Amino acid sequence: MKKLDALILRSFIGPFAASFAVALFILVIQFLSRYQDMIAGKGLGGDILLKLFIYASAHLVILALPLAVLISSLMTMGNLGAQYELAAIKSSGISIHRLITPILYFCLGLFLFSLWFSFFVVPKGNLKLFSLMWDIQQTKPTFALKPGHFYKGIDGYSLRAARKDKTGSQLEEVMIYNHVQGKGNIEVVLADSARMALIDKGMTLQMQLYRGCRYEEIQNAEAKPENKPFSRYYFDSLRFYFDMSGFGLKRSDESAFSPHHKMMNILQLTHVLDSLSYTEQALTDEFVQKQLPQLVRIDSVINNESIPELNNHKSLPKLAFKNSKIGVLSTFPDNKWYEILSRSVNNARAIRNFSDYTLTRMKEEEEILREYKIEYHSKFMLPLTCLIFLYIGAPLGAIIRKGGVGMPMVVSVCFFIFFWFLMMQGTKLSKQDVLDPWAGIWLPIYVLTPIAGWITWKASNDSPLFDSSSYLIQWNRVKSLFKGNNHSTAK
Repeated sequence: MKKLDALILRSFIGPFAASFAVALFILVIQFLSRYQDMIAGKGLGGDILLKLFIYASAHLVILALPLAVLISSLMTMGNLGAQYELAAIKSSGISIHRLITPILYFCLGLFLFSLWFSFFVVPKGNLKLFSLMWDIQQTKPTFALKPGHFYKGIDGYSLRAARKDKTGSQLEEVMIYNHVQGKGNIEVVLADSARMALIDKGMTLQMQLYRGCRYEEIQNAEAKPENKPFSRYYFDSLRFYFDMSGFGLKRSDESAFSPHHKMMNILQLTHVLDSLSYTEQALTDEFVQKQLPQLVRIDSVINNESIPELNNHKSLPKLAFKNSKIGVLSTFPDNKWYEILSRSVNNARAIRNFSDYTLTRMKEEEEILREYKIEYHSKFMLPLTCLIFLYIGAPLGAIIRKGGVGMPMVVSVCFFIFFWFLMMQGTKLSKQDVLDPWAGIWLPIYVLTPIAGWITWKASNDSPLFDSSSYLIQWNRVKSLFKGNNHSTAK
């Protein structure tokens, strides 16, 4: 049995490593493709792109592992079945459960590794990933002056050149609009040619202009529009300096992103969940014990702002006599009724406004608490999927008995898309408060576990899973059973 276990494990590890690498690469490329507009044109170096790829891989590892387990287990059992080794093993009395035992031990270790990775490594990876993406988003695009087009990437300036040489440093027919003062096109510089160069380690762009003219409209508030002063002077050589510090990538402090729920490890999440639960309960108790009783004690007549008589203080005494609900006002002098009613209405409005504010805050706290619960449950759900996919892939491979990559890959992708759909829908329903986080996040497990059990049972009994004739025979048996019951009832 040790040789058989070693054979099964060797047959599994090779496809697992290959499928994990391919799945992780595809997931990372798919993730980064959503931000290609933000990344492209920023002049990022190879080291920054490599860091971005590694940081994005961190939180996708726990998603690629279940897919790799599904593909590799299906390929392993499918290859054994295609080469009739599976039939020989079963003929010797070894069940499908015993056959996948070494893979199960490997997946248990993988499950523990995924838990540790999800608890502690993924939050650090998310912190570095999203802080780096924020810095990239704040970085200006690279300086790219296209001939015949205005370039407005430098703050306060618009540049245009009719032509430039292959090196990009020599320009012809240059036009510069200066908007630094924010007063419009009051300064324009024209030049026959120019030469550009980066100085101060790329922080400053030096542009040497040749044979040109500078036009400036002098601002004078007292002058009439038709008499505004205007200056013009010609030059043989003029030097411009442009600040390029905003074009470089500047790293921000990562601690500013750490309070986000995706940046917290399992210990921090547990602590924050306890604090948020206490805060929500404290707000609820304060509202029920302090605010709600005051609302209930307000007299129905005073609390109803739709009564027109309350807006006219001369009608209040008549209202008091006509409506017996005011009752207690009869103990006060008539000249005090308006003051009492006014204060009551103001108090009712203040209590209602404060109650609306408290309810809004309770709703916001509940939404924040829900997000943290979703992240907490996700850290357990995704690692457990490795075990569920094992009991889907291995029995399914034993039933299909197709080797190679084609059929296992198609079936695995279909199951993974179904799992992804359930996970996305469960997360969406949890965020919308349709389902509790423990129900929405664990929805894929609730659905896939019975499927895994049914496929495993089919593989254990050598039942044909994709043979339509077997299902037709069972359907005919059910119909004959119903016909027999109908005949017995008729007799």
